[in-house]
Amino acid sequence: MNEKTLIKGTFTSNFVGVVVEIIVGIFFAICFIVSITLEMDSPMVTIGSLGFVVFTLIAAIMNYNLKNQELTVTDKRVYGTLSRKEIELPLDKISYVEAKGESGMTIATAAGLITCQCCTNRDDVIKVISSLLKERNTDSQQNIVNTAPTTSSAIEDIRKYKELLDENVITQEEFEAKKKELLGL
Repeated sequence: MNEKTLIKGTFTSNFVGVVVEIIVGIFFAICFIVSITLEMDSPMVTIGSLGFVVFTLIAAIMNYNLKNQELTVTDKRVYGTLSRKEIELPLDKISYVEAKGESGMTIATAAGLITCQCCTNRDDVIKVISSLLKERNTDSQQNIVNTAPTTSSAIEDIRKYKELLDENVITQEEFEAKKKELLGL
């Protein structure tokens, strides 16, 4: 498949989400340090220590998922890895693409929606995919328009052959053969 890469999506973590994770992480880290320093054994300190571990794991998982996201748009397809799932979408299978939230986007297909978050160049990716879809739709409409004159000229030709049949210039068999030929049967 000879294709040209048009744009690659770049992904980073959401700034607000990272700040919240850092603040919560710092809070739980302080609780953990205080519990060790004061040798406290209260439920609040235990919850704080457990919270620190849980938030650290959540942050690590989110960071892992974001680092492994890739999205490439070519003149023939959109492919990559989003949320640890491989995707490959030929352009003719994509219905539309739209922005979602602050830095996310949704790509719609007949099979469902594919959503990704934290795409730093989301607007550029959407613009490229949208222009490809518009180009595809324009080509489809031109193909429909280009076939219409052929159909109407075929009908006109059939009428002419019918007149020749009515005037006994051609036989019924010749008329039927020409009619099938013109209709592509």
